[in-house]
Amino acid sequence: KVANPDMCDAYEACSILSGNPQTHPDAVASQVQLSCTTTNMQTGAGVRECQEACNPGLCCIGGADGKGEKCNFIEYAEWCDQYAGCNLLHHVDDGGFTSNKNAKDAVDTACSDFSAAGIEACKNVCDPAECCFMLDVDCSDVGMEDIQCDDYTSCGHLYVNDQDPNTSTTIHKGVAGQIDFEDENWMGE
Repeated sequence: KVANPDMCDAYEACSILSGNPQTHPDAVASQVQLSCTTTNMQTGAGVRECQEACNPGLCCIGGADGKGEKCNFIEYAEWCDQYAGCNLLHHVDDGGFTSNKNAKDAVDTACSDFSAAGIEACKNVCDPAECCFMLDVDCSDVGMEDIQCDDYTSCGHLYVNDQDPNTSTTIHKGVAGQIDFEDENWMGE
């Protein structure tokens, strides 16, 4: 219970830390989600926009090529979470995807490794497309109306609430319908 509700107004600016592109378009996570989609990255200009949004957090993904030093340690995990979608940069060249097929193939490749590290990489690439797998939310409700959900079908195995019967799963449900990767039984074993 809040003892002094008048004090809450002083913390209103903190609401930018949780939200979506619709409610908090200036939040870092929102900028990354909007910039680092397969739709936006069809062109070189879109790739550069994603790179610009990701620059402050490149260490979270091991640099632009994924081979650099990482700073995504436990103490920085929450800060790095806002840059999850930047991992798509590892699957596109500077000219962009150039076609929907190339974009879909990049997501398919990112989600083809079912090791713990591979699942985490897939989860990061799929971050902007979460709305594609939510039963009670349309992507336009969260400011992601331009996302091409068809490019992200291979992400379906990450979500319990996946609406596509070809990719849905009934494995352990974590927060917001996502798999809880810290649960050692996440594969239903």
